[in-house]
Amino acid sequence: MKTHAFIGSYTRQGGEGIYRADIDCENGRILRTRLVARAEDPSFIALHPSGCFLYAVNEVSAAGGAEGSVSAYATGQDGGGLRLINRAPSRGRSPAHLMVDAAGKHLLLANYNGPGVCVFRLASDGGVGPLVSRINHTGSGPHPTRQRTPHPHSIISAPAGTTAFVSDLGTDEVIRYDYNPGTGALSEFGIRRTRIAPYSGPRHGVFHPSGRFLYVACELSSEIAVFDYNQETGEIDGLRTAPATGRREDATRTAPAEVKTDAAGRFLYVSNRGADCISLFNINEATGDPTFVENVSTGGATPRHFALDPSGRLLLAANQDGGGLALFHIAPDTGRLRSACAEPLPAPSCVRFA
Repeated sequence: MKTHAFIGSYTRQGGEGIYRADIDCENGRILRTRLVARAEDPSFIALHPSGCFLYAVNEVSAAGGAEGSVSAYATGQDGGGLRLINRAPSRGRSPAHLMVDAAGKHLLLANYNGPGVCVFRLASDGGVGPLVSRINHTGSGPHPTRQRTPHPHSIISAPAGTTAFVSDLGTDEVIRYDYNPGTGALSEFGIRRTRIAPYSGPRHGVFHPSGRFLYVACELSSEIAVFDYNQETGEIDGLRTAPATGRREDATRTAPAEVKTDAAGRFLYVSNRGADCISLFNINEATGDPTFVENVSTGGATPRHFALDPSGRLLLAANQDGGGLALFHIAPDTGRLRSACAEPLPAPSCVRFA
């Protein structure tokens, strides 16, 4: 059985755009990698539910107030390169994260350096269409350099698809918005702000497959924040935290980035950039609380992102600052990782299995 993944990269660090990796799932081998689209700093990518389109932020520098952009591509069915459909302004600086809603009609985007979060309508050909909603964030946090202003770092949809949650690193908040999947509107009247401890720096989040829990990687405090999620009201509460590497560490050395669960909701994985590892936790079925199991080196530096393949047998990590791609086998009974292979690639930043 074979599969493939798309990989974004930082062109400011030597990458050339978006790559494709062809993978032998049975033997855990990366058969080849190749550039499929030249692009400027496509640091985060997302796929359309149909699999026919791919979207990438173009995280240009915020120096001088430069606006970022978002690019749309057709993936094709022949295994060839990506075809650029269009490129549109992100309506903010340093776009850092994006997702397509479940209906495939709208693109939700977080601009890290503001002014906030945006929603774009998608055209029938997959192109990025007009802006239909934007909410500007305000506030700050106590960190003297990282939290002077808001920093929306990610936007994700709750399981029902009618609420969206934004992790704002700059204000130490997870912000809930009502979301209308028909119109793409984010509602300011539906805002609920949940504050985490000062100096937390919430970054990326993921819902448990059951829909009962939300996990958020806190970049500055090197923790995982765990919330109970009420699917009837759309509210989160019951905040508790766990060290991102299983032990309390200096945040400048750990800096968790990505967080994922397996499809069955038994295991939680966290990438830690300073510690250069993937941390594995068992998830308590009743409470959702994570229990630390092990840290596994990614064999490189700064694992900014990772993904599990659709079969749940492989994990592919992107080492941004050296070491390229690292592929691991996942033990089905324990979730433990075993190194499969590594592949050089310049400044990989995001991984998406097709």
